[in-house]
Amino acid sequence: HVWCLNDDEFHLEAHLDLKENISIDEFDTLLHDIEVLLHDKFEINHVTIQPEFNKLDSKDVIVQD
Repeated sequence: HVWCLNDDEFHLEAHLDLKENISIDEFDTLLHDIEVLLHDKFEINHVTIQPEFNKLDSKDVIVQD
């Protein structure tokens, strides 16, 4: 989910489906890299990422509003 609070504040909330377990340190590094990329490429200022491991839900359905 991405939304704009005002002209300068863009937020993103997402689930990150990981195929294998990683350590907290590895996730922190990954999260930092994602935050930098989203800020530099899309000017997203606030990122919330929820990691998920081996989740068996359907990945073939995409819903857009």
